[in-house]
Amino acid sequence: MLWVLWLQMNQVSAQCAMCKEKAKDAGSAALGLNAGIVLLMTVPYILLFIAFRKQIIQLYKEFRNKKVKA
Repeated sequence: MLWVLWLQMNQVSAQCAMCKEKAKDAGSAALGLNAGIVLLMTVPYILLFIAFRKQIIQLYKEFRNKKVKA
């Protein structure tokens, strides 16, 4: 799953307006800044998924069963 996020990192623009303005003339530093922001953004989501994986999987199964019955 992490490799999918890694592949999508080049397409994601995670810079806020202030960061984008600061890195406007930085060239390759802007790419590094963007990669760092995306990396820092994904870590909390991964930790939350690990912490609540049982509840997430249970919710997914309930949703899937409702969809099959309908």
